[in-house]
Amino acid sequence: MFKGQTVSLDFALGFMLFVLVWIFLITQFDQKFDDTLRNGDLKTMQLKSETILETLVKTKGVPENWEKLTMNELEKPGLAINDRELSQAKLSAFSNMASDYSEMKVRLGLEKYDFFFEFNGVDDINAGLLPGSNANEINLERIVIYKGEIGVAKLKLYRLE
Repeated sequence: MFKGQTVSLDFALGFMLFVLVWIFLITQFDQKFDDTLRNGDLKTMQLKSETILETLVKTKGVPENWEKLTMNELEKPGLAINDRELSQAKLSAFSNMASDYSEMKVRLGLEKYDFFFEFNGVDDINAGLLPGSNANEINLERIVIYKGEIGVAKLKLYRLE
């Protein structure tokens, strides 16, 4: 009788130890998996934001006279007259068109992400929405020429958690 109780007690302790180790391993796996997903998402965001900001500051957009057109006629915005020299008309049109935020996200190719564009220079202009708290974000800056002066074009790409 005493021997049977020892076997039951050994089994119970062994099972509890197994369950604790199992819970620890699952928790660690979930944490590592979440970290891997977050890092992959940040890398994707980094590439996307670099592409978008380069397109904005280096190209005229598609079509090239998009600033005179409506949002429906815009394919891809570009703010440049020449490489890294920004157009006052395009910058103003971009800021105005970004008031239709969801449509501008589509034109920029950002369906999954949100953005905030800021230009600091002779004129300060912005477009998009600032992130709230708990956002994974990527911040990029490019030195540009605007109205013959040096300015900084900034893009914040983010995803709310």
